[in-house]
Amino acid sequence: MSLDDLYNIALRNGFFLPKRNSSAVNEVMLLNILHGQYWCPLFKDIRLLSCVKAPLKETLIEKLTTICFGKKLNISWIDQKHLPNKEWLVSVLATLSPDDEIFRKDYVAPPIRRRQRDIETIILPK
Repeated sequence: MSLDDLYNIALRNGFFLPKRNSSAVNEVMLLNILHGQYWCPLFKDIRLLSCVKAPLKETLIEKLTTICFGKKLNISWIDQKHLPNKEWLVSVLATLSPDDEIFRKDYVAPPIRRRQRDIETIILPK
């Protein structure tokens, strides 16, 4: 079976998966979700809430990891090399923790701080 076949099988079984082009989607992840070893929410359980400006992906993953660890949900398919897309993370957080601060009306995401190596040097004429 190809990766696309496994992805379609998981979708047909009702799993709410990250986007297909996400780095989190791979054969091991899909097989373990289908066999029930990894946790992934079902479409029927998803609750959508408004989050105008989501925080950084790293912050969302920290929140999700904390919640899933507390609820004993195995999301070990998510790591630094295999990250789901931001929309998936927000939707799953809305399902697991609808009272989180990112869904409040007055929430403002912290500003993105540029790292020194990301700042381009401007060459001024002499």
